[in-house]
Amino acid sequence: NPNSAEIRSDYAEFLSAMSRSAEAMEEIELSMELDPLNHLSQMKYGGQLVQMRLYDNAIAQFHEILKSDPGFSQAHEGLWIAYHQKQLDEEAVVEARKFVAARGMDDVAEAMKRGYDEAGYHGAMRSAGGTLTERLSQGYVPAIRVALLYAHAEAKDLAIEWLEKAYEDRDPFLVYLNKD
Repeated sequence: NPNSAEIRSDYAEFLSAMSRSAEAMEEIELSMELDPLNHLSQMKYGGQLVQMRLYDNAIAQFHEILKSDPGFSQAHEGLWIAYHQKQLDEEAVVEARKFVAARGMDDVAEAMKRGYDEAGYHGAMRSAGGTLTERLSQGYVPAIRVALLYAHAEAKDLAIEWLEKAYEDRDPFLVYLNKD
């Protein structure tokens, strides 16, 4: 169905994973024209802006989403990544904490706060990675999430270890590794 905003949005995500950014942007823009109130399409648009390194535009896009839906966790995640790429560590940690808290991980958010107070952005991410790792005893934790935190902490050996676990788990988000 060429008029399905959802299909256009999903196709844009596929194109993005295949490093076809210009085509992905065309599809996501069409998706937003077809369904201008769809937060998921708006989120994917912001994510595509991040991948194209248009961080200020992405930040504006994520803030627009949060105006109408302040609890939309993925918009906080997008802001976290965009602020991190701009090396705005304090803002990045604030948004990272909002993201994990919105996902019910108050302990990880608190670990980020403690880590940031002790050792800045890298400390926040390392502390959060450790806390998320501790959650394994309580149930499933996506290895790619732990890898991301350790990558942000610049703990390369730990990031690689967790990427290998994500590979063993056949994590579908590994298709974005070439972009992220």
